Amino acid sequence: MKKEDACYSSSLDRTQQGPYSQSISNLDDNMIEVGMASIELHPLNIYPNPSNDIVNVAFDNKNQTKYLMRMFNVTGQEVMRIENITDSKFVIENENLSSGYYTIELSGDKIFRGKIVLK
Repeated sequence: MKKEDACYSSSLDRTQQGPYSQSISNLDDNMIEVGMASIELHPLNIYPNPSNDIVNVAFDNKNQTKYLMRMFNVTGQEVMRIENITDSKFVIENENLSSGYYTIELSGDKIFRGKIVLK
């Protein structure tokens, strides 16, 4: 059953608390769920960290599933991509990347994520 006025909470305990006593909407009153699906992230084994040139990345891939590796800088820009990784260990060569903080993400059956500092 929908409430007539979406701007006011129908429950007394919510309307009598604090300076923001009116509800912006009645989503909670109408049992409408709002949110994001949770994603389980798995850790990567990244070494050496920090690194100067070569980075080793290891993760659980017993079934040799294909994964996509993407590396992002601190602004979220994708700076490297490697496709069809099937081994549970691979190497990233730091040829053209600036010193800084990066996030490595592997996407496949699972999602793995880790952070690296390049000197």
